[in-house]
Amino acid sequence: MLNQATPVGKTAFDSVQAKQSAILAGYDVTAGGKYKEFLSKVTFDWKMKRQTPLVNAGYAARVQAISQSISSYVEFHKFRQSDSIQLVLLGCGADVVGLWSHSLDPQRVVVLEVDTPEICLSKSEILTRQELVTGKREDSGKLVGTIQSSSDRNNYFLCPVDLRDIVRLEAVVEEHLDVKVPTFVITELVLSYLSPRETDSLLRWCSSNLCSAPNSCFVALEPMGCAQGLNVLGPTEGYRRQYTDLFGGKMERGLSSKEDKIGGPSYFPLGTSCSDIRTRFQTLGYQAFVADLGTIATYATPPGQFNAPEIFDEHAALALYLKSYVVAIGFSPQSEGFMQRLVCPWQFETEIPPHISDSVGIAVIERGHEESVRNLVLQVYEENFEEYPVVKKMVSRMMNTDLAKSEGEEGEATIASRYADRGGIFLVAVQYNGANSERHVVGCVGVRRWGQNSKSATLEVVRLAVKASCRGKGIGRRLLQMVEKFAIENYEPPITLIAQTISILDEAKRLYDAMGYELEKESELGGNLSMLTYNKMLRST
Repeated sequence: MLNQATPVGKTAFDSVQAKQSAILAGYDVTAGGKYKEFLSKVTFDWKMKRQTPLVNAGYAARVQAISQSISSYVEFHKFRQSDSIQLVLLGCGADVVGLWSHSLDPQRVVVLEVDTPEICLSKSEILTRQELVTGKREDSGKLVGTIQSSSDRNNYFLCPVDLRDIVRLEAVVEEHLDVKVPTFVITELVLSYLSPRETDSLLRWCSSNLCSAPNSCFVALEPMGCAQGLNVLGPTEGYRRQYTDLFGGKMERGLSSKEDKIGGPSYFPLGTSCSDIRTRFQTLGYQAFVADLGTIATYATPPGQFNAPEIFDEHAALALYLKSYVVAIGFSPQSEGFMQRLVCPWQFETEIPPHISDSVGIAVIERGHEESVRNLVLQVYEENFEEYPVVKKMVSRMMNTDLAKSEGEEGEATIASRYADRGGIFLVAVQYNGANSERHVVGCVGVRRWGQNSKSATLEVVRLAVKASCRGKGIGRRLLQMVEKFAIENYEPPITLIAQTISILDEAKRLYDAMGYELEKESELGGNLSMLTYNKMLRST
């Protein structure tokens, strides 16, 4: 059991106990039983303390925000067929999120946890005694071993390190990890204990070292600070100021020694607004997305709302509480947009989250996809150019309008912006080559308003194409399903989808028939060729 005689030990104990209370209240914080199983083993000899419904809901939201980002990150790298990924918890406390994360993909995930010596001593003793980790435990609290698996290599490392000591932290990382491997770093209510200079040093070092590999990221869940000098406070700012004072006082009491208290304040929030925190992360080398915990909880909890499993009537207080916390996610500069959309769906609220199924991922087109999309659409039609000149003319018009090349090398894909301007979206289906993780576009589709009426619930489905070698695998069906999902989430029913294809594309005709589209009309194009117009009515979800 954790030593509660010290402030640090008690803080770690209280946090895990509150998460245990939330689970026992009925919150399924990780959409599965593994987290609950690990937590019960860690807390088996602890006296349970039931928390209030408000506290349970708040802690459940915290766990769900972290677990959603982790599970999405692991899902992406499984889809990408990455050889290995690393999960690093800075200030891990007594939580079992590291063990749970490893269970998502035991063959890929390596875990490094870092905390104070006293936390590591207690935690290493619990993990080995409960046989959650098998390995070598040192007197310092360091533990190196394997997590409940048949792995022939060490996949778990618990190390006592002061986060203010970057040199020591770098030595630990160099000993146990590989900075060339994609890495996911987490802090939960840790950075607020560090001075602004110390936090910047840690974040900058992580950006240039620990999170330097492509498709790495740093996730921080921390309290939001209060703007200074406001005489008139709104409800959110007033609640946050009161909460900040209480939290700061608790942190002051939680310092491990009198020496730590010398020299001014002991509570340093990341910032006073999401935009300020995002700017801070960006100046330290990240591509950053930031939102308050309330926003993220709605995305982390299907079907899009936070449901309390116990009698609960403090909804206003919960909303204010969740706005007092912020989640900042900083990605390495070379991270793929697909991963960013998967980990941060709340940042792309006008889109639909990426979908992964049977080794195929579907997401909004990125700049790097554009040439592949143009080639794919061209391949669908080019064998008919000689016999049907009208088809060649039609494709040429596509390439010079909505599928035209983007200018420059950075920014949003022009194809994506053209469809967004028409109230639509352009999706691509991608696969990865396991040998070199090379990404291939194997399908695409666009949907946009029919005509120029911004209020119209009539949408046209265009540019549906699937690579010849990938047909018959359900990719076209999934693309159309994502189109329907987008339409339902962005337009009021009834919604009419209109799709057109030329009469010689038999596979496209069969797909539209199978998806419930009805042939509305057939227009002659000449030379035994016609344009077929289909429609489908979407009446409800």
